[in-house]
Formats: sequence, structure tokens, C-alpha cells
Amino acid sequence: GECPSGEFVLRSGAKPGDALVVTGYLGESAAGLDLLTGKRSEPDTERRSRLIEAHLAPEPRCPQGAYLAEEFEIHAMIDISDGFSGDLMHICEGSKLGARVWADKIPVSDTLKEFCDGARLDPLDYAVNGGEDYELLFALAPSELERLMRQWPEEFDIPLFHIGEMEKEIQGIHLLSENGSERALDGRSFEHFGNR
Repeated sequence: GECPSGEFVLRSGAKPGDALVVTGYLGESAAGLDLLTGKRSEPDTERRSRLIEAHLAPEPRCPQGAYLAEEFEIHAMIDISDGFSGDLMHICEGSKLGARVWADKIPVSDTLKEFCDGARLDPLDYAVNGGEDYELLFALAPSELERLMRQWPEEFDIPLFHIGEMEKEIQGIHLLSENGSERALDGRSFEHFGNR
């Protein structure tokens, strides 16, 4: 396909201090895959169906991406198809920057939390390392954040979350927990041509 010059957003344009924002909730698709492959089980049929549906029928955020690119100063953007940490690493590497993410701001649905509670799993692991959510992750000029958060609900019913910021002085991705501890994320991503 083609895209007219100047009407696209690359992974490589993030700037230090940019706000990191994500659409929707993360991790449900990966949990759905675990259910489909028998790696996990779920007795609640409604919850099971929702998680499997998230994997089998994701909704790519095409209208939302076009709106963001047209209306706001988006410096970098990517869809989260290969996993949050891996796709954020693509932005970091392309932009030659690091990222700091607040663990308590990463959006996890009540459905995923309940599933993980029953299976004694950490929903954050699904959200950070899962894949095929097809939500959008983008780096936004911080001066645009307030306007975006104000205007977004007028256009879309998909929630939007400010989850971190791009950093010049750090390498890779650092996950900051509520208690103030910080750890590096390895930026795992699906390898399309790797060994199966």
C-alpha cells in the first residue's frame, strides 16, 4: 500500500519528556490464547468467552490512529501486536531513547484481574509480555496531553491511559512500581521469523 508523504507517524520520532499513552486494556488476548491452547483453565464461562474473543477477534484501532495523527502532535506510534514491552522497545530503539513506565498505570481489565486471581497469576505479566492486543501505544508532546484527555471521550468510548514517559538519560524500559522500586523490562517481542 501507500501513504501520502507527511501523513504517517513513525516509531522513531519520540522525544525526551514525551508522554507515553496507550488505548484500551492490555493482556486479555494473551490470556485467551492460554485458554485456547489448554495452558490455563477458566471455570467461569462468560469470562472464558470474553478472553478467548479478545484473542480471536481483536479490533485494530485504525480510526483512532488516524484521528490521533491528524489532531495531535504524536511523535511516535505503534500497535501492540507483538507485546507491550517489545513494541515499546521498538519505539525506544527507533527513537534512541529510554522509557519509564508506571506499573500501577498499565491498564488491566477487571476480567483479566479476576482470571488471574483465580489462577494465582500476575495480570501485569500478561499486560506487559502478552501480545495481539492491537491497542495503540504512542509518544505525545506533553503539552498536548491535557487536550487529548479532554477531547478523546467525545470521539471514542475506548479508554485512554497515560502510563509513562520517554527518557533521554536511561537505556531501555524501566518499570516503576508503586513502592518506588524500579526494574528493567527486557523488551520481549514476538519474533516473526524465529524458531517455532
